[in-house]
Amino acid sequence: MGNLKRIILVVLTVVGCCVLLAGCSSTTPSQTADSFLQAMKAQDTESMAKYYSGDASDLAGSWLNESVGGDIDGSGDLTDDEKAVMQKFAGKLCDFDYELGDEKVDGNNATVNVSVTTYDFGEAVDNALNDYLEEALAQAFSGKELSTAKSNKIFYKAFGKQLDKLTDKSVQTDAQLSLTKGDDGSWKVSELDNDAVNALTGQLLDKVQEYEKTFSGSSSSSSSTGPKSSSGSAD
Repeated sequence: MGNLKRIILVVLTVVGCCVLLAGCSSTTPSQTADSFLQAMKAQDTESMAKYYSGDASDLAGSWLNESVGGDIDGSGDLTDDEKAVMQKFAGKLCDFDYELGDEKVDGNNATVNVSVTTYDFGEAVDNALNDYLEEALAQAFSGKELSTAKSNKIFYKAFGKQLDKLTDKSVQTDAQLSLTKGDDGSWKVSELDNDAVNALTGQLLDKVQEYEKTFSGSSSSSSSTGPKSSSGSAD
């Protein structure tokens, strides 16, 4: 389903970009982790990549593409209304709460435990897909042709409504942030593992993997019955 994959791409893009955000000067792994998470919540991109230990392009490009098996730049054909929904989605993703836990230092490597509480994005995606299918089937049975543009409009409208219903942060997940110490003595956040991404997205990565298993053997039928990209092919 083209637009479901697009949502997955946006999730990972937002998280990947947030990984690169910089906070204030920090002297301990926990202080760096706290600055990193605060910058993530604020969507402060001015000092991007300053506190990330790897190559920014690895997260914004190939790492994300490998995670979803697609083109990370495949969202350029969104309409203004669809872009507004995805911007709302990105804002919700960064509106999480967190508590830092134990810090462990082993030479130039460290980990900081974090407990993240955020919205149930998996439920929102489930409900949006159900609403979409109900509307799409109703139109099909009435004899109306469901064009690509109409398909997209129905899906994004349903997803936007479900995002508006996310008012309670009900999903709590524990994870670890890994950090490395540079030659200058400063700590930097390493790449996020799947557990950290899952925590920061309200366990949406688990939901994504469920969908990938469900649709992996039915791509042809999905392209004809599910939301499509504007070009009419899967992203």
